[in-house]
Amino acid sequence: MPERRSVETLHAKCLRSITQNFVIWSKNYRDNLKANNPGKFAYIDGPFNFLDSASVSYILRELWTTKKLKKEHLELLIVPALKEINFKYFSTTVDDGIIDLVCTRCKGLARIELDRCERVSSQALLKLVKNFHSTLRHLSLSHLKISTEVLQFIGSHCDKLQVLCISMCTVTKTGLENLLFQDEVRCTVSPAGKALAVLKMNGCQVKGNMQVADTHVLVKILKYCPRLRHLMHFDVWASIVKLCHTETEVALQLVGDSNGMTLDLGIFNVLDLPANIPKLLNSLPYLTALCLVHVGGHENVFADILIHCSAKLLSLTTEWTHSYSLILYIGAVCPKLESIEIHCIAQMEHRVESHQMEMAFKNHLFSIYGSHAPPTETFSYLKQLSITVPGDHYRTDRDHFGVTLHNIVKHAKDSLLSLKLASISDRNINTTLVNSLRLGYMHHLKSFCVRDILHIHFATIWELLLDAPKLSNLTIFRCRRLLPRSRDVAIEHVKTNNLNVKIDWQYDLSCMTYV
Repeated sequence: MPERRSVETLHAKCLRSITQNFVIWSKNYRDNLKANNPGKFAYIDGPFNFLDSASVSYILRELWTTKKLKKEHLELLIVPALKEINFKYFSTTVDDGIIDLVCTRCKGLARIELDRCERVSSQALLKLVKNFHSTLRHLSLSHLKISTEVLQFIGSHCDKLQVLCISMCTVTKTGLENLLFQDEVRCTVSPAGKALAVLKMNGCQVKGNMQVADTHVLVKILKYCPRLRHLMHFDVWASIVKLCHTETEVALQLVGDSNGMTLDLGIFNVLDLPANIPKLLNSLPYLTALCLVHVGGHENVFADILIHCSAKLLSLTTEWTHSYSLILYIGAVCPKLESIEIHCIAQMEHRVESHQMEMAFKNHLFSIYGSHAPPTETFSYLKQLSITVPGDHYRTDRDHFGVTLHNIVKHAKDSLLSLKLASISDRNINTTLVNSLRLGYMHHLKSFCVRDILHIHFATIWELLLDAPKLSNLTIFRCRRLLPRSRDVAIEHVKTNNLNVKIDWQYDLSCMTYV
């Protein structure tokens, strides 16, 4: 049975009480303070000024979760102690007045997130950056129109900025260049360009162009920004290939990313580079995360990439068009994997490519272990497992899914913390999960999520609540055989036994969350 809830601290009780009764504080502010200064945000020495940053963030998050957050709440909770501000969850509430209040009250903000805050003007954004440029380390501005002046100031003054997100932003070519380079001709890197470790540019558009300036700009970023470890843009791999062609020796700091740095194996058809994979991957000595798409038809390339990265790969997201049983070879070839996300699609009719990939894996294993079979320590470091099979009814080997899942969980029994399954149509899914639970293979499991699984029964969920002692998050989406009555029983069991489990259970259009 999962662990019982720990006794709530006095500090937590106080914060919960403040959140539940915040309407009293806001009414006092509205009637006695704001009424005397209509339309103007004055500095107010309010009752929350002495709360620490974590406590204020907790109150803001809870008010947003319960859908009680209003603009006047922000006016009260923007206090000097704040070190981080995340406005992306209430972006429609934030305007220039709120930004002005932040600049007036806060001292030394290190993290600012303004994603989708479209009511914030360029002038207010420039004022914000100027106010906190000496302390700012994380800045997220996705889905905004960013002026040249803002980007130029960030580039020349934010010398401690480590993370910058301008995904889905509209920028100017001059602004983008000034962000990272002081001298475009000699490629002198700006202070921000020297400090940046993460640059997210997915979908970034330059005014007058469909996409961010061509791969030439990305090549310059890769070549001249020394500390960059994450560069997220759909052309990043094409830029790495181009850089490897133009430079004799390339050693980048990029570690990869499971979402924002996707490698489309289809580009190898155009670039004709399967033979140059070693050079491409040798330019990335710190690569630990891969996201691979369009694997079908490029099995040799897929196998070569995994074999080349086998000693260092920690995270893998990939499409899968082959037999479920071959998934075990991924864990054997990449024994240090901590996270794997597999999107199974319709199985290939021709098995020649599948056989070639299997033989490549077997030959690699034979060269290391002297055996073609996957070793017993496969997936022994795995912490997160996610499998989605939207086209499972088109696969001829769907009955093998349960065996494969059971073997993966068995090998990862000492490390597995999170399991997510979606759209699985295997009728034996209940037997597989129950057997794994009873054998203790999910003893360390903390998070369990099932989505759109037709055949899963409440008996399996009940077994999970009894035999997964570390479970803290249970998420169920649109599983038709898990009726609302079953949901109520599970929530009542957790509540009665005071278990430390958060349940998020959605059934068709109904939704219930119990914390």
